[in-house]
Amino acid sequence: MFSGRGTGPGALRCPALQQAVGDSDLAVPPSSAVTECARSIGDNRRFYATADTVGDLERLRQALGAKKLTLDSASYCTVLAARYAIAHPDRVNRLILDSAVPHDGLDPLELGAYPRAAAVLTKACADNHCASEPVQDLSRVVHNRHDGPVLLAALAALTAGKPELGPLLPALHTAAAGDYTALDTVLASVHHDSAATAKELGQGLHAGTQCQDMHALWGDAAARRPGAPPPPASP
Repeated sequence: MFSGRGTGPGALRCPALQQAVGDSDLAVPPSSAVTECARSIGDNRRFYATADTVGDLERLRQALGAKKLTLDSASYCTVLAARYAIAHPDRVNRLILDSAVPHDGLDPLELGAYPRAAAVLTKACADNHCASEPVQDLSRVVHNRHDGPVLLAALAALTAGKPELGPLLPALHTAAAGDYTALDTVLASVHHDSAATAKELGQGLHAGTQCQDMHALWGDAAARRPGAPPPPASP
C-alpha cells in the first residue's frame, strides 16, 4: 500500500469543509467552506489531479525496480488504476477494480444517481415489509423542502455496505405528512456518523482533485463567476 499525494500524514487540511462534509461524496458544503479551503491550499491545489498521482505511481514503480504492477483498487482508486493502465499499458500485469467509478465523462451533477433512489427505496420497502409508499413520500418531501441533494447523500450513506434504511422509511412517511421531526433526527445521525478526519478521508483533496479532473458545465477549475473580483495574489 502507498499514500498518494495529499493523503495520510500529508493530508490537505480544510477544517470547515471537513466538518461540513465528513466522509460523504455527495453532501453539499457551504460555499464559504469551499472558498476557505481553496484559499488555505493556495495555488498548489492545481497539483492534485489524478494525472499527478498517476505520475507518482509510475515513479514508485521505477523506484521499486518492478517491470510491471498489479494494482488492487477500490472506489476512487479504480479511476487512478484505470488511468495508470491507459498511460502505461506495458507496465500493468493486471487490475483489480472493486466498486469501480467511471473515469470517462463523470457527471459533475450526479444526475444519473437520482433515478436510482426510487429503485433503492422500493427494494428496501419490500425487505422491511413497510406499509407506506416511500417513493411517493420522498417525492413529496423533496417538493416541499427542496432538499433532494441532502436526501440523496443520506441514502448513499445508509446503503454503503449493508443497507440500513429501516429508520428512514417511516421517517419519510411522517415527513410527507408534515412532521419532519423523525426525518431530521435520521439526517442528523447520518451527518454525525459521517465524521472523518482529513487523514482518514480528506475533503480538501477530494474537492481539489475533482475540480482539476472534471469538465464541468461552468468551465474548469480556473472559472470565476461573472462579475466576481479576481482572486487575491498569492503571498
